[in-house]
Amino acid sequence: MKTIYNILLLISIIISPFITNAQANILKFENEKKSKSTFNFKLVNNLIIIPVIINQSDTLNFILDTGLKTSLITNLPKKDSSMLKLAQKYTIKGLGIEGNLDVFLSYGNKIRMNGIVCNNYNFYIITDDKFNLSGELGMNIHGLIGADIFENFIVKINYSNNTLTFFDPQKFKYPRKNRNSQEMDLEISKSKPYINLNIKNEKDSLLKVKLLIDTGSGDALWLFEETNDEIIIPQNKRYTFLGKGLSGKIFGFQARTKQVNIGKHSLCNVSTSFPDSTSILNSFELDIIGRNGSIGAEMLRRFDIIFDYPNKKITLTKNKNFKDEFNFNMGGMEVQSIFGTFPIYRVSYILKNSPADLAGLRFGDNIIKINGESTFNYSVIEINSFMRLRQGKKISIVFLRGGVEYKTSFRLRKDI
Repeated sequence: MKTIYNILLLISIIISPFITNAQANILKFENEKKSKSTFNFKLVNNLIIIPVIINQSDTLNFILDTGLKTSLITNLPKKDSSMLKLAQKYTIKGLGIEGNLDVFLSYGNKIRMNGIVCNNYNFYIITDDKFNLSGELGMNIHGLIGADIFENFIVKINYSNNTLTFFDPQKFKYPRKNRNSQEMDLEISKSKPYINLNIKNEKDSLLKVKLLIDTGSGDALWLFEETNDEIIIPQNKRYTFLGKGLSGKIFGFQARTKQVNIGKHSLCNVSTSFPDSTSILNSFELDIIGRNGSIGAEMLRRFDIIFDYPNKKITLTKNKNFKDEFNFNMGGMEVQSIFGTFPIYRVSYILKNSPADLAGLRFGDNIIKINGESTFNYSVIEINSFMRLRQGKKISIVFLRGGVEYKTSFRLRKDI
């Protein structure tokens, strides 16, 4: 999994160091007698989508992102945008080569989330939604929210049943430990959580790495080769598009890490991205220094997690997802919605020499049928999930190019 998930990761990397003058956003329970609040979230390609109301808006969809220091608005209905107060403009240089990005501070907003409230909340607004979050995820996405939630509450993410619980840190009682649970130390730096893990590289050497915990990345693991001589890209790898930064596309290698040890828990053959040095050159001047990579939600969803920023602890309990296989895209094709959530899909990426590439599909082709069914019957997430079904699965495609209808097919191939 890639694309939008690493957009979120790289937003988190780049934007925070430039924006440091916002007042603290103090979130609290709307009913002062309450000590916790639990509600359901939507899990879309590993990303946690939560309901947020800003001022007098309708219910909006925000991505919960531990890798993000400052909350962002990426897209709002016009009637809701008119209620925002705007202050200073910032121009940010990000990853990639496609130019800079303008953001604005919006201050003094009221936000509500299922019994959680803040009457003086600051956001940063991205004026150019070049990331097309809604088109990538097939639902309206209005922004991202992160550190403020975790700094004000103890937070439990239950990936088993898609529930999120905020606890009053003064009244929280830890559940009884069991053999599936692992409590570990957190390092909190610039409002972001880091953890030290051991990984086994291709030479079977155990290597200690410091990783950002990032619920806003749908991948399993990112490693930065330049940060440690013992981080070795395996021989069985492929060079591909990994995602988008604030200023363009990010490329690098995909491969597998033999083993990742999370305390007493071990995960094997973990799908791993190794961004190339030119793609992340600018970020080394920001906050990549001091860490070796990130763990994202494809790994995190295998646990139910308690984030305890006040006491700098994290508790991970194995859940029903723990033994799921780590899979890459086996077709080499990804699509996105052309018009936000409307079900018209075009090819957004083709991996060279992949099954989809060899079958003749190209960037920009409009997909109208997949395995005999109209794409109107599927979400963008469901269409992209076809690329991860199983080795050898035949995929039939009907597509439009230049107004002409074509048919092709290919079989999924596991090459790494």
